[in-house]
Amino acid sequence: MSCVAMVLAMVVMGVIFLVSQVLILREFLLAFHGNEFVIGIVLGNWLLLEALGSWVSGRRADSSKDPLGAFARIQTALSLLLPLTLLLIRANRFFLGKSPWEVVSYLEIWGGSLAVLGPLGVLNGAAFAYGCRLMATRDQAGRYASGRVYALESLGAFLGGLAFSFLLVGRVHSIKIALLLGAVSMGVLLLLIRTGGRGGDSPGTEDRTARVHPLHQAVCLLLTVVFVVGAVSPLGDRLHLRVMKLRWSPLEMLESDDSIYGNVAVLRLDEQRMVYQNGIPSITFPYPDQAALETLVHIPLLAHPDPKRVLLVGGGVGGALAEAQKHPLEALYYTEMDPLLIRMVEKHATPPVLSELNDSRTRILLEDGRSFLRRTDRKVDSVILHMPDPGTLQMNRFFTEEFFRLVRKVLRPGGLLALSMPGSSSYLSEEILRLNRCVRDTLDRVFPHVRALPGDRVLFLASRDVPVASLTPALLADRLDERGVETSVVRPYYLAYLMDPWQGRWLRTGLESATGTRTNRDLTASLLYYMLAYRNAEVQPGLRGVFPLVEKFRFVLLLTALMAMTLPFALFRGGGGSDGTRSLYYAVFSTGFVGMAVEMTVLLAFQSIYGYLYEWIGLLIASFMAGLASGAFLLTRMMSRVRRGVRLLLRLEGLHLAFVLAAAWGIVALHRLVLGNTVVMDTPKLVLLGINLVAGVLVGAEFPLANREAVVRTGRGSAVVGGKLYALDLAGAWLGALLVSVMLVPLIGIRNTLLFAAALKAWSLFFLYRDRIRIGSVGPDP
Repeated sequence: MSCVAMVLAMVVMGVIFLVSQVLILREFLLAFHGNEFVIGIVLGNWLLLEALGSWVSGRRADSSKDPLGAFARIQTALSLLLPLTLLLIRANRFFLGKSPWEVVSYLEIWGGSLAVLGPLGVLNGAAFAYGCRLMATRDQAGRYASGRVYALESLGAFLGGLAFSFLLVGRVHSIKIALLLGAVSMGVLLLLIRTGGRGGDSPGTEDRTARVHPLHQAVCLLLTVVFVVGAVSPLGDRLHLRVMKLRWSPLEMLESDDSIYGNVAVLRLDEQRMVYQNGIPSITFPYPDQAALETLVHIPLLAHPDPKRVLLVGGGVGGALAEAQKHPLEALYYTEMDPLLIRMVEKHATPPVLSELNDSRTRILLEDGRSFLRRTDRKVDSVILHMPDPGTLQMNRFFTEEFFRLVRKVLRPGGLLALSMPGSSSYLSEEILRLNRCVRDTLDRVFPHVRALPGDRVLFLASRDVPVASLTPALLADRLDERGVETSVVRPYYLAYLMDPWQGRWLRTGLESATGTRTNRDLTASLLYYMLAYRNAEVQPGLRGVFPLVEKFRFVLLLTALMAMTLPFALFRGGGGSDGTRSLYYAVFSTGFVGMAVEMTVLLAFQSIYGYLYEWIGLLIASFMAGLASGAFLLTRMMSRVRRGVRLLLRLEGLHLAFVLAAAWGIVALHRLVLGNTVVMDTPKLVLLGINLVAGVLVGAEFPLANREAVVRTGRGSAVVGGKLYALDLAGAWLGALLVSVMLVPLIGIRNTLLFAAALKAWSLFFLYRDRIRIGSVGPDP
């Protein structure tokens, strides 16, 4: 079998793996309201399915008499399944019977993604096992086949991440990318098939590896042509457009496009226009929610005796700007995180919307609100926060203590901050109370004066020097009359109702009853957790008790649970079976967990700092895969010179432990430097890429070494052992993705999450050290 064709096939397998993964993650982000924790759920399901496919296929692959034929069938199925899977993700809400504006529960996200990804994930895992079997035909011992495939697949994943980030994203939509991948896969497969009977390195392997039916070869050729035609012709665009329209049904999609911050879609229902950002309703015109809009804008401006300069962070188009412009302002600054949103709104705007955008006092700042606050030296009288609710990390970064400190810095004496959260005029559920208590406590850490006004949206007013608690409805009504501001809702009787003392006491009493809540920080997104609990109570009331129960877990309790789960293994001194490989398997499993924990925390930290993970997710994952490839290649090349494999494995485990501890404190230190403007803004990106790269090197280096030790100790084939270890690696990564995103980061923060991962790796190091004599070491190859 041609060496070049074999290597190329394994590399392309990695390219398809990475690009498919990124495409799927981006599609699920849009399908489920841009919630970054969906990444953990979907990635966890993907890895679990891959682990299942690798585990089940390993034994069958090892005994296969036709590995090339089986590998060819798997790759053909994968090339067909990828575009089909993307189409199913886009239509997932339609099949679930969910409207675009409805919230989907965690359980539905988990079940829906597991069902959609099932065939693709299992076959991806099977492809690795059969790839190991193919590689083993070139190595009579087969001892290093799994490590070589692992390294080549990781190299391909790195190259796929680069290609996606720099060549494809923003230029080609996902359906066409999937078709291009299918064409490349079929082309390389044809090359592998055609060279399958020539140039074999092991005697007698040529005939066994070249059994691909001519009809299958014809199918591969036909699919290559079909994929190319679909990718370069309007057919792919038409398919893309049809499915996009199905996603937004029953709304009519007027336009949809991507930017670095995500997807922006303009939709229509009769005369109403709605703008969705990452699946989240952001702007409505020409008929917005007038009561909520007027309350948020006019109350803080009336609370100031003479506002001249106002900053509106997000959500200005569609009424907020127009309401603020009714006051005698000198300047109205409006920051919009995504410039694409303004361009698309202007394209579909009604005359009132164009009028508010073109007001001479309005300064539209097309940049992230946090970045503007960090770098500006301007001072304002009022900051009005009109962002969507913090249901994602991208939004949560505008409701943290760090953000509020940035706001305090730009407020003039007598300045105020205003923001609103979900509330109720009649019944305050536990979920509503806890999320509003979190906001109030976070504001209290920054501003001496904080007041919450009850209603369907709880309005928060905060100031450094204005006693907002003493504001009266009569005072605000007088200022409303003096300025001649025309309003529909905010009138004297409404002000009296909103600021009624009895209602104020009712809300304060409820908030005081919500004890034990946490404040919201950039790297500990507590408010996001309470928001998810609130939304879960709406769509999955039967699981309301889960979120309060999980919230009780503290860092020490989580460590105790970890020790309890692994205690039986710690007490069992046999090391597992006559071959003594149990601690090896545990090391691979824990490395999968720790590697994914680092990767996920880097992704989430990037989103917390910058807010545009949607564009960088491919490059961040690619840096991890580059590390995997480098580590696996390095260890595979030096394997024949390694005399004491377990001793080297112990050193790798120790390095991994030290690195995770350094990363835990390093990310926190990096975040502080960003807040203090003491680093160039691109430096943290390089540091986060570097963390992922080093984590990948350590993970990648361990796999071929553990694989060789296990092959020698068990005496089994490379495909069997490689499939089992790959499955354990993926199973650990699955658990890491799920726990880190859904539970650990929201509850204990990024630093403590990495410390938890370090504790897991410390246990693994202890188990290996304890069993080092029983496991033994392997001498060099002859």
